[in-house]
Parts: sequence; structure tokens; C-alpha cells
Amino acid sequence: MEEEIAYYLSDFEECVETWEGFWMWLYMVIPEEHHYFDIAAKDLALQKNGKYYWHARGTTAGKMIRGMYENET
Repeated sequence: MEEEIAYYLSDFEECVETWEGFWMWLYMVIPEEHHYFDIAAKDLALQKNGKYYWHARGTTAGKMIRGMYENET
């Protein structure tokens, strides 16, 4: 669990400098041919201080992972 939390803390805190860079970063996760790709890209982006991040922060992702381990459905 701790390794997975550490991975998401790092992954969700990474950023890119441009919208095009974020778009290409997202392309690695969602195939471009998906007809909602542009909408998904805008929905998943968070811009802060001129940089683009995933819409959720690393601490949020870490808490979600911890919750899944501690309170399985």
C-alpha cells in the first residue's frame, strides 16, 4: 500500500509547462481516437502558476488508495 501511495503522490504532482505538453501526456493514457478526447483533456487538467497538472492532487490520490486498502468494498 505504501509503495502504491508513494507512486501516486509522485505521479499526480508531476506537471508540464504547456497545454500541448499536457495534451500529449494525456494521450499516453487515453487514445486520441476516442471521440471525447478533447473534452477529457480539458476536464482532467488543472492549471496553476502557468503549469498543467492532473485535476487531482497527489495527497488526494494517496488518501483514495489508502481508503481502498483499509475499507474494501
